[in-house]
Amino acid sequence: MRVSTALQPSDILFTDKARKSDLKELGFDAKYGTKVLLGNSEDIEYFEKFLRNLIETNGSLN
Repeated sequence: MRVSTALQPSDILFTDKARKSDLKELGFDAKYGTKVLLGNSEDIEYFEKFLRNLIETNGSLN
């Protein structure tokens, strides 16, 4: 699958450093409203906060 195909339906996309740079430089993250993340500690922390907020907003799945 091409990464551009995954951007449109996604709120968050994990990718490698080169692709993140390309997507941000081309403005695709802003165009599709997708947060592009790496597996680094800063992005993992953002993702954890995103998930906590999602659970608090929508309730637990249990």
